[in-house]
Amino acid sequence: MAAQMGFKINTLRLVPKDALYDGAAGLAVWLRTTWLPFVQRVPENLRDAFIAAVTRRYIAKHPLDAAGQCMCAWSVWKSRPNA
Repeated sequence: MAAQMGFKINTLRLVPKDALYDGAAGLAVWLRTTWLPFVQRVPENLRDAFIAAVTRRYIAKHPLDAAGQCMCAWSVWKSRPNA
């Protein structure tokens, strides 16, 4: 569709991005909203348990820092179109 509108992708790269969440509750909020395409596939009556399990597992592997915050290192796609 972008090509049909006259756009051409000049650069496409995967960029590391660090995010800091306010403890387990902050991470759970992020999972509930940003992971919506995945979370919606879980039956509604199991979603809270699913998010809680993912949150617990992540924090078990990546403990909260001294301030009780959760650091997450993600990657995002960045593009630079050329019109």
